[in-house]
Amino acid sequence: MVTSRSREDARLTEGKLKFGDDTLATKDSINILGEEVDSRLSFDRHLETVARRASLRVTLLRRVRHLLDADGLMRLYKAQVRPVMEYSPLTWMSSA
Repeated sequence: MVTSRSREDARLTEGKLKFGDDTLATKDSINILGEEVDSRLSFDRHLETVARRASLRVTLLRRVRHLLDADGLMRLYKAQVRPVMEYSPLTWMSSA
C-alpha cells in the first residue's frame, strides 16, 4: 500500500516495489492485527465491518431472547457483542 496524498505516487510505483526478487502488488487497503486501514489512512471500511459484525450478533441475541433470562442475555452480550466493539478502539475512535 502506498500512503500518499498524491494519487500519482501510487501510479508511479505500480510494479516497481520489490521484496527480494518478488514484485509486490499495490493494494488499496491493508489489514494489520484485525484493523483495516486504507491508503488515505482512514478506518471507514473497518468501522463498517465492526458495525456489521456487532449488528449480526445482536440480531442473534434477539432471536434467542425467549430462551434465556436477563442474566443469560447479559452474559451472551458481554461475551459475544462487546468484544467486537471494544477491540482496539483507541486506534479508530477519532475517525469520522
